[in-house]
Amino acid sequence: MTWKIGTWAGVTIAIAVCVIAATPEAPEGGWVGMTLQSVLSTLNEQGVPVVFSTALVLPEMRVGREPESGETKGFLVEILEPHGLGIQEGPGGRLVVVKAPEKRPFGGIRGRITLEGELVPLPRVRVEIVGTDAQAHPDEEGWFELSQVPVGRHNVVARGAGTVPQLIEGVVVDEGKTARIDFD
Repeated sequence: MTWKIGTWAGVTIAIAVCVIAATPEAPEGGWVGMTLQSVLSTLNEQGVPVVFSTALVLPEMRVGREPESGETKGFLVEILEPHGLGIQEGPGGRLVVVKAPEKRPFGGIRGRITLEGELVPLPRVRVEIVGTDAQAHPDEEGWFELSQVPVGRHNVVARGAGTVPQLIEGVVVDEGKTARIDFD
């Protein structure tokens, strides 16, 4: 804990500030193998205001590898993330252990729009994933790309002024990959 002292309008003001940016002091032998409950309790003893529930931080949860981060929040992320847990700032500067939000896997869809196999500019055409707000417009060569598409099967439609909408059903998007489709 440090003290901030200042003067404002002729009045001396002292405010206690808890510093939580420093690296937690590792016990002899390091953190590996310790239960998360023990680690979090140790941090509390060192003055880091961590709040957790034993219903969320289970006794069998242990530190699997030595944390490398040089600051408290990074340290906590490293030890909690492998267990599906995270950290949020709570009231009064407390750090609250929470269930980490699920990471949704994404991929993409890329393709080309041509008119009967010929490269013809199609102004105002758009490509949409049915049932979502996701859309893309082709460039001057007819190429389009949709990114951050959730993994799974999607129906994709190309539509525009003066054209008949064309639907491609069941486009499979895999994590980290870009599916290729073409409209002709």
